[in-house]
Amino acid sequence: RNSPTNEDWFYNFWMPSGFQNSYQSSHNYDASIISLGSALTFRFFDTQNPPSTYYGDNSGNILIDVARETPGIAIEKDTLDFGILRVGASKMLLDSIESYGIDGYSVTNVSMMGAAAAKFAVKSERTVPFIIVDTTNEFQFTYMPTGTTRDSAEFHIFSSNGFGADKEKIIYLFGQGISSKIAFTSDTLDFGTIRTGRTKMLPDSIIDLNSSSVKIVSIIPETPGSPYSVIGAPVTIPANGQSPISVTFAPTVNGTYNEKFDVTSDDGSVFHFYAKGVSGIPLVSLEKSVLDFGRVILKQSRTLTDQFGNIGTGPMDIISTTNTNPLEYTVVGNQGPISYEPGHSIIYSITFSPQIHIPFWGNHDGAFILNYDDGTSTTITFRGTDHQPLDVKLVIDTIYFISAGKDIDVTQQLVMPGDPLDSTLSPVSSMTEDIAFNTSVFDLVSVNKGSLINTTQWSLATSSPGIGIIHISIASVTTHFGPGGQLLTLRFHAHDNATVGQFTALDQSGISFDNPLEPFAASDPGKITISDICFPVSLAAGPPGTSIEQNNPNPFNPTTHLQYAIGKTLNGSAVNVKITLFDQMGRLAAVLVNEPKTPGTYDILFDGSKYSTGAYTYIFQAGDHVESKTMILVK
Repeated sequence: RNSPTNEDWFYNFWMPSGFQNSYQSSHNYDASIISLGSALTFRFFDTQNPPSTYYGDNSGNILIDVARETPGIAIEKDTLDFGILRVGASKMLLDSIESYGIDGYSVTNVSMMGAAAAKFAVKSERTVPFIIVDTTNEFQFTYMPTGTTRDSAEFHIFSSNGFGADKEKIIYLFGQGISSKIAFTSDTLDFGTIRTGRTKMLPDSIIDLNSSSVKIVSIIPETPGSPYSVIGAPVTIPANGQSPISVTFAPTVNGTYNEKFDVTSDDGSVFHFYAKGVSGIPLVSLEKSVLDFGRVILKQSRTLTDQFGNIGTGPMDIISTTNTNPLEYTVVGNQGPISYEPGHSIIYSITFSPQIHIPFWGNHDGAFILNYDDGTSTTITFRGTDHQPLDVKLVIDTIYFISAGKDIDVTQQLVMPGDPLDSTLSPVSSMTEDIAFNTSVFDLVSVNKGSLINTTQWSLATSSPGIGIIHISIASVTTHFGPGGQLLTLRFHAHDNATVGQFTALDQSGISFDNPLEPFAASDPGKITISDICFPVSLAAGPPGTSIEQNNPNPFNPTTHLQYAIGKTLNGSAVNVKITLFDQMGRLAAVLVNEPKTPGTYDILFDGSKYSTGAYTYIFQAGDHVESKTMILVK
């Protein structure tokens, strides 16, 4: 029975057939089942009184064959799609058929049909023709596209004993080809300029842009005898992967080389990348091969420059540089390694600073050596001598006071602590300078040689002082200055109408000594002030112990202290003290003290809040004692 509603299908078939009246145990009787949807269950029942009595204790045998009498096949997949496949590559897929039926399914013939049938191939597990009974046969299908079109084919299976549609079964095959697609990390390799006879290698990569692997069979330069070569083929690159290649440029003749490379894949596709390079020979250009620094004051310095360049057609590769005397010569500029392309140059700045005195104009040797990758080199030679430093200073060492209508002699001192001249050096034989003064207050009366210039071999020349600048030139052919003393005496006349507080600043400038000593001359400006003190006097001594200290702090903002002392007098009497403040223009700024003071120490607090930033001179007068100092107000 196959369902409760028709469980007696066998009885219903058996009774009207008449088989029960003529049943013989030696015969086989068939009963057909129209359809089956579930398992079958069999029970025995009493034929004399059916179907009310069923028996469960009878014994016997019943043979049930459930089978389709007409053979047929079932196909595992009736459609195989190979997808997109690179042209020239192949792909394999499997399919199978399974037989059913009592007699077995006979595969008489198979055939691949369609316009693209040649692109598909099939291999059977069994040799056609064959018969399969309740078993399978596997087919192996291979697709290899030759173009980029959509391909289709039909695999037909023919049977001599199949029933109905099973006489001819079809498996549909589809696929599409695609050409190789590759790219390069760099489409053009630029080797720049290299020296002829050298080699240079640059890396690159081939990138597979396909969904399947691609095989690169060759990479060949198009130019016969090309100086370029490539390593990296043949090679199979996985889908969406990449493979490195290396390109070498090895020119043997000067020139410019542009190259095109053919990259061929196994499907015949050809791709291209490019390379360019120049080869040549370098040529060194040097502005100066010798730098002569002359004589430089010990521990001072002088800087010269030199230009190095490459005027050839190939690069100049500097691998290192050597400074043979780094203690005294400092080289500023690239020290290597570096490569200079043709037409490129660099300016080196070299500073010479002698550190040790070498008598008799001894040479401070040095050199800067540029070493190239081919074993050659270029040398810049340094030459220089030293001399002891000159400590030269021209000063007017005091503030002079003068009354209106009077003359005053102002001395200019050459301060040189000891004779600084090296016996091997040429002596100072000349000097020039300018001294400026205020022509609205003073007239220049004369300029005379001081005690330092005490021979007749010296000549002194001055120009017209009409514009308030004295151009002074001193020269000799046999003697020199030293070791220091009074250089010049300048006489000035104060105008009759000059008033107290007017002054002239003797500004010394344009000081120049003759070569080769090159002294660094400094100067201190002098000052002449119209005063009610009949002078010239630089310092008059009062009672012993009378003095004024430098203001403290100095510089200051806005207050500072001035401390002074009055020494003991014979009878302890008071001394008139006057402290006068002048600004940097010589104008009276304030009278800080003007009264008698007995012996002792005093302190004055000066508040500069109302005064402008600048230098101020204060004059301290205590009886006959006169002293001046300078304070600086900084805001």
